Amino acid sequence: MIKILLSFIFLFSLNSYAKKETQPKVVQNKVATSKVLTKPINLKLSQVKWVGSKATGSKHNGVVPIKSGTAQMKDGKVVGGTFIMDMTKLEVQDLKGKKKKDLEGHLKADDFFGVNNPKFNGKISTLKINSIKKNIAKGILTIKDIPHPIEIPFTRSGNKFTGKAIFDRTKYKIVYKSKSFFKKLLNQMDKVINDEVEIEFDIVLM
Repeated sequence: MIKILLSFIFLFSLNSYAKKETQPKVVQNKVATSKVLTKPINLKLSQVKWVGSKATGSKHNGVVPIKSGTAQMKDGKVVGGTFIMDMTKLEVQDLKGKKKKDLEGHLKADDFFGVNNPKFNGKISTLKINSIKKNIAKGILTIKDIPHPIEIPFTRSGNKFTGKAIFDRTKYKIVYKSKSFFKKLLNQMDKVINDEVEIEFDIVLM
């Protein structure tokens, strides 16, 4: 009886071992996921250029320095970013002397960007890029605490990104001498300032 019991235990052990050997091993594949990296920008080489114009065709141009900024990178490509412009240092480049100083002062006053107005933060403007597809950056441009969507086609050369866009200043409650708000100016076109402002971003990564 004991021999029979021992033989049964032995056969059962062999059967269990065989099942373990024949069962396929499950291999877990690790999926490699690339990380999104945050890179600072070169503040000395990065800036925003602007062009404002009148209905008669005359123009003024200048720059706004970027106070701080970072870009989000994934697999060597930009996927987002945030850039803060210092409106207190807005500069006019096509004029000199008193005319330059006067226009800079007017652009910083309440007729335009209101950098010292306590009702909103006019000292900075912010561009936040939320998505990029086929070299078109889509995001939010905030001026005087007012956000609006913007699309910026851009090109890349090494670590430098250049993008151009046009925004409607009246969407940010900048309506000084706008024919859209002051119809009487239609009879004085030489005084009309166009609503559209051209901007060009030069962003250089560190």
